[in-house]
Amino acid sequence: MKDNYIFSKNMSAFTKAYPDEAGKYDKVVHSKEKFELEMVTSYSGEEVVRAVLPDGRKLMLEGIYGKEDYIKDTIKSYGRIAPKTPLFLVGTMYIDLVRKFAKATKDECLVVLYEPSLKIFDYVMHTMDITDLFGELPATLYIEGLTTGKLSSRMASIFTLEIFPTLKIFISPNYENICKEEVLLASKGLRDAFTELMSAWHTGARYTDVANKNLIYNLKTFADGYNVAQLKDILGGEYPAFVVSAGPSLNKNINELKKIKGRAAIIAVDTAIKPLLNHGIKPDFFCIVDGKKPTELMNHPGIHEIPLVTHLSVASGIMDLHKGKKFFYGSSESIEEEVMRTCRKESGNKEYLISQHLPTGGSVANTAFSFAYYMGAKEVILVGQDLALTNGRTHADGTFKAKMDKLNLTGDPEYFEVEGIRGNKVYTRGDFDMYRVWFEKYIKDNNLKNAIDATQGGAKIHGTKIMTLKRAIETYCVKKVNLKEKIDALPKMLDYGAKKGLSEFYYSLPEKLMEVNRKAKQGERAYRKFAKLTKAEEVDNKEVIKCADKIKEINDYMNSDQYALFVQAGMIDIDYVMRMSIYEEQEDEKEERMQIAKQGILLNGLIALYAKAMSENIAVIVKNRPLKPAKKDITGKVDKFLYELAKEAR
Repeated sequence: MKDNYIFSKNMSAFTKAYPDEAGKYDKVVHSKEKFELEMVTSYSGEEVVRAVLPDGRKLMLEGIYGKEDYIKDTIKSYGRIAPKTPLFLVGTMYIDLVRKFAKATKDECLVVLYEPSLKIFDYVMHTMDITDLFGELPATLYIEGLTTGKLSSRMASIFTLEIFPTLKIFISPNYENICKEEVLLASKGLRDAFTELMSAWHTGARYTDVANKNLIYNLKTFADGYNVAQLKDILGGEYPAFVVSAGPSLNKNINELKKIKGRAAIIAVDTAIKPLLNHGIKPDFFCIVDGKKPTELMNHPGIHEIPLVTHLSVASGIMDLHKGKKFFYGSSESIEEEVMRTCRKESGNKEYLISQHLPTGGSVANTAFSFAYYMGAKEVILVGQDLALTNGRTHADGTFKAKMDKLNLTGDPEYFEVEGIRGNKVYTRGDFDMYRVWFEKYIKDNNLKNAIDATQGGAKIHGTKIMTLKRAIETYCVKKVNLKEKIDALPKMLDYGAKKGLSEFYYSLPEKLMEVNRKAKQGERAYRKFAKLTKAEEVDNKEVIKCADKIKEINDYMNSDQYALFVQAGMIDIDYVMRMSIYEEQEDEKEERMQIAKQGILLNGLIALYAKAMSENIAVIVKNRPLKPAKKDITGKVDKFLYELAKEAR
């Protein structure tokens, strides 16, 4: 029976914790779901709820033998629940499972509670005190029809890759019958969350052996570069931007792009640059994000004149070969903020000494797309963005080969069909499809109404307007703009003082990394002592506490120091395997402590080795690529003063 007092309590807590969802509650709670709820008595004598479907079927939602024993058996079946174990639960009626799960882990768990039925949620709000769900319990709530955003994104923001294998899943009884479509979508959401995390990890693992080296190697180039932040709103919402990718369909309409020059910004992805130049089309920018891009991409005399949009971890060979303007955006490397901080310290012009990020979905085309909006494009028009194997080809002619090979797609599990731009079916592959999903999410999340797909073939990107490139040019390229003049007028990002700070950072790196090496060795020794104390027959509590304090000190350092994080960023593959094993179940407390000690010894030992190797490698780079401010870098009185001061010191 509904209780208005309980509802009032729940609603108060709900409003405080989830104001947006609570604000929509009254408008959507009168659900049109095609079932009714009724109370019945279970075999154990409890009052329980069942759903009555339109076809007359009656389905128990709380178990005919009672809910409490069912929850106890479920918790028991999980065995020992390690800290940080995630739980995905479908159905708010089983909030008691969340409570017992939290108790079993001493609140060290991560719970996503998904309620696909507004009718059931409303019933629970009126009959059960769930105020702890809105604050005390370690759970995040997603209610279909109330919560905005994708369920998979909510899960991916909470669950991490290393704990995903320990995930526990509980679907309340008969939800797969009364909310079949929603439960299936929730299952897909779990897969999507895992896929997003795996994609991020594979991307990191792919570049882990080169990203750090590239970053340091490219600092010399960075010293004379520009910041993407200097291009914010440069189009002023008045001119369109064309994002040109190298999909197979680019062969069909590439010559149309000759009509754009001076009436829009042309942004090319790395693989599209040579086909464009070969057709006499000079983009305003081109983007490279890959840390392993082959230098063959630079084999064209016209490339050096085109401003490059990139980041510090991109392939160092490409950066050295490109002689034109470089606009840097921030990547996910934690050391970059340290770079900017040291540059800001003595700079007389700090306006652009920030690490400006660009949203991306793993593809250079994703980055180019968000860059176009960052520049304030009135419309963003996609060209050559097939995201499919149009005519059995991966890229346009002239990218990797003069004539790209045609693949045999039938019967190969790597390729699958998706909706095409013309309503047909086209073949794609996993990475292309992931980039397509990112485009759709970015468009939806930012409520974009001006994304145009002028690709002549390929997969459909929902949220874009589809039109021919010829019509898009005629419709949107109506005003003249001199982008080159605007770009040429921009000052370099770093003045003399900023370069001085960068130089100090650069030359101090080898010693900073050796400090990480020393700290890691201390950590290794502390964990060895912890293992020895654990093995002892009589526990010396004072020594255990002292040792634990030292371990905490080292761990805090490893988790916060920029240089320690820089070292660990290069260990992503090993670090993932190590962290996965942290959540393995042990039989008793002593075994668990020994497992912690073994992990700590191994991880700190590896950090020490990596830090030393990185220090030695960077010392060679620093020696061979000197980076020092010069008289030509003076841009004002502060710079002149710092230059004279440095001259006197010499």
